Amino acid sequence: MGGKAEEIKEGIKQLISEAVEEAVAEAAGPKSPGQIEEAGELTARKVHWTFHDAEKLYPPVTFTPEETIPVTFNGLTVQLMADQPITVPSCFKGIYDEHRRLVRQSAKPFWTPGGVVSVTPGAGALGPEQFTEQK
Repeated sequence: MGGKAEEIKEGIKQLISEAVEEAVAEAAGPKSPGQIEEAGELTARKVHWTFHDAEKLYPPVTFTPEETIPVTFNGLTVQLMADQPITVPSCFKGIYDEHRRLVRQSAKPFWTPGGVVSVTPGAGALGPEQFTEQK
């Protein structure tokens, strides 16, 4: 009879242990995007971002993009259409603004008597003698 009682006692301990772990996990609240669930376990995984997370953490902003381009933030992609107003979480607008800044900073045309030469930032000083016609 002792064997059966011990078996039941162990089963109850296991159920109580699982219930306590579950209650602690619920009390901790939902995991934040990017956080690791079940760290240290073989089933550890990263909490992926959702559009709901982005909307909750970043205020909405409305703007009109100048070009059609996909913008991706932590695995979430929004397709921006040129000249079409759109309201998105501000994280997407920030990425788009940085893209536009880099485009403005990139190679710019340099007009010369012989035509157009593209100049990359950091190329050094370019004087008129560099554009004279070679004979």
